[in-house]
Amino acid sequence: MQRSIDHNQTSQIKRRYTLAKSQCEKILTQLIMTVMLVIATGNTAIAESMTSVSFNTQSGLQAVGTGTIRWFGFTIYDASLWTGNGSFSNLEDSLPVALHITYRKNIKSSALAARTKEEWERLEIYSPVERGKWEKQLTDIWPSVKPGDSITTLVTNDRRTHFYYNNELINSIDDPEFGIALLSIWLHPDTSQPALRSKLIGQRDG
Repeated sequence: MQRSIDHNQTSQIKRRYTLAKSQCEKILTQLIMTVMLVIATGNTAIAESMTSVSFNTQSGLQAVGTGTIRWFGFTIYDASLWTGNGSFSNLEDSLPVALHITYRKNIKSSALAARTKEEWERLEIYSPVERGKWEKQLTDIWPSVKPGDSITTLVTNDRRTHFYYNNELINSIDDPEFGIALLSIWLHPDTSQPALRSKLIGQRDG
């Protein structure tokens, strides 16, 4: 009787082992196929993923250049410039244009808008009344940001300006002068950050 029980237990153990082995082999096969697919697609798949996940506000736009702003060794934000053909000459002739910024610090919306107004004043863009109106609009539209948040400014061919927060549309401004004025902070030849501008427009050093 004891031998019969031992034999039955042994048979059950063997069946369970065989079943577990079969399941493990299936999982391993699926894993190998996944790895092979990733290797086969290579950089193309990675590039497509970055485009769709990191910046999906406007299909068809191509990256022109990227840059980073640092202050006393601390990274404030990373920026990338996008246009319809992947090149940049000037704002008016390069539409549609998008500036995608990923922040690395906590910044309040009021501080972002105030800093923008300061740059407009330095560049002497439009009148004080216009600058004040735009600052208020930005304070109302832009959210406060934390590390990892992104704000994208897209100026389309009709010169309308669209804002995206973490790749989701949050608001638009119809004023045809506004978008050009805003992006001029980064792209005007007299910008306060010429090194960043050079990187954004794909200009090589020297």
